[in-house]
Amino acid sequence: MLCFNEILQKALANSYDLRIGRLEMDITKERLIETKSIYYPALSLNFTNEYNQDLDINSNNTVSVGDSIITGNDSGFQHSVVLSSQYLLYDFGKRGFKYQNAQRDVTLAQKNIEQKRIDLKIEILSLYGTGLRLQKK
Repeated sequence: MLCFNEILQKALANSYDLRIGRLEMDITKERLIETKSIYYPALSLNFTNEYNQDLDINSNNTVSVGDSIITGNDSGFQHSVVLSSQYLLYDFGKRGFKYQNAQRDVTLAQKNIEQKRIDLKIEILSLYGTGLRLQKK
C-alpha cells in the first residue's frame, strides 16, 4: 500500500537537489560573513631573511636594489620585519553594495531551496497519481 505522506517524507529526506540547495545556502552564508570583513582593516606581517655579499670592498655607500638595502661594504645576513595596516576610508558606497548583494544572494538561496521543495512535491504528487492510476488498472 502506498502512503503519500511517507513517500513525500522520504523524497524530501533523500533529495539530492535539496542537499545541493542546502550546501549552496551554506556557501552564500559564508560569503556574507566574508563580505563583512571588508569593513575591517587589513593587517600584514612580512619577515625577510637574506644574505648579502659585497663584491666591491672599496665602496662605502648605501645601495638600494628593489626591497633590499645594502649598507656599507660588509657582507652578512640582513633581517627585516614589516608590519603594515590598511583601512579604506571612503569607497563611494562600494562596500555597502557588496554587502547588500551578499545578503540578496542568501535570500535567493533560501528562495531556491523553497522552489526546489515545491518542485519535488509536485513531481512526487504526479508520480503518486500515476502509480494510483496504474494500480487501479
